[in-house]
Amino acid sequence: MPKEDQMKKLVSSAAALALMVSQAFACQVNCGPVVPNMKYGGGGVKVQTVKATACFDVQNQFGERYILDAIGDKNGPFPYTADFVYNPKTGSHEVIKTVSNGSPCWTHRVAIGTWMAVYVTCKTYTGWVAVKVTGPGTYVMTKVSWSFAEKL
Repeated sequence: MPKEDQMKKLVSSAAALALMVSQAFACQVNCGPVVPNMKYGGGGVKVQTVKATACFDVQNQFGERYILDAIGDKNGPFPYTADFVYNPKTGSHEVIKTVSNGSPCWTHRVAIGTWMAVYVTCKTYTGWVAVKVTGPGTYVMTKVSWSFAEKL
């Protein structure tokens, strides 16, 4: 192949390569809108919680706890499930944990306005004991007249 033909071939190959490169760059620039990198800046709901402790009824002068003692046996109180009740009118609630040591109290971080509750089943009473959390602290749960059952 003569030098002149080789040179033409080389120039036309270089021109074709230059055209492909320029089209590739053009595509990168003109193939749609530029999407900026975004960062989440908040705006969602952040639930404020407080540390609250809910206890069964306090002891009477004989050292008896009416509700906690009623759900136990001769070996002591049974474990119980602790719940958050969000809306007693609709029965909206969820089980939070099982308190297995038979303690008369349980502690959790709770959103203000939530009810700390236990569904009790025993000889003398079947139903809810609960207290509405209004801030950090210790509360005594009492019987409430909610008609829905706990969903385990």
